[in-house]
Amino acid sequence: VLHLEDAKLMKCQNDLDTAVMRCKIISSHLDSIADDGTNIELNSLHADSLLLGSLWMAEQNVDAATTILSSFQKAADLSMKVYKKAKALDTLHSSFIQKASIAGFKLGEFAASLYYSVDKRMSSEAW
Repeated sequence: VLHLEDAKLMKCQNDLDTAVMRCKIISSHLDSIADDGTNIELNSLHADSLLLGSLWMAEQNVDAATTILSSFQKAADLSMKVYKKAKALDTLHSSFIQKASIAGFKLGEFAASLYYSVDKRMSSEAW
């Protein structure tokens, strides 16, 4: 949790490269932890780090679109798993609903942006 807060501070200090790298490190570490999907807090932290990293990668525009899209997709999937698990355990908080919604909307927003970018290029005279 502290590493994610550290990444947020780095972003506020305009150190976007390090903030993105920190999110990637957090995500890869959480990927390596064997979890059967029952640890809501761990999966929620993982989804948060993926979502923030994706948003910052898209803002920075240096990573490949497939990398960013994959990260958004994983964040949306994980957020939805957390939402469903919390609902099944009857421990649903509005923050889980909000996170799942934001992750899904940001995924859709990025995919739409990619589509319009490709469409614009293909309809240009240079194509």
